Amino acid sequence: QQLQRLLPVKEYIDIHYRENLDTETLASLVYLSKDRFNHLFKEAMGIPPKKYINDIRLHSAKRWLEQGLYTPAEAASMAGFTDYNHFGRLFRQTFGCAPSKIHHHNSKIV
Repeated sequence: QQLQRLLPVKEYIDIHYRENLDTETLASLVYLSKDRFNHLFKEAMGIPPKKYINDIRLHSAKRWLEQGLYTPAEAASMAGFTDYNHFGRLFRQTFGCAPSKIHHHNSKIV
């Protein structure tokens, strides 16, 4: 039931993940306080909203790197990351390697 209530937020994030999204704005989409929204989102999705957004951004950046058409910095920026070092840390934590490794491997193929 909570997931159904948060569906408009999930759809909004899925479309606008490249933009600067803050939890206050997302909470306002479903008329909740920031704290209540964070609690319900984590309960319904299993992860906090910021992690959900970062996961979408990371997987998008990885997809672009696998295509070999963009540098890691370009992929990070296109995915909505404003801090490349933060992107690199999250990428390594999530995928177990540096973004440049995927880019380097796939840019040779193209």
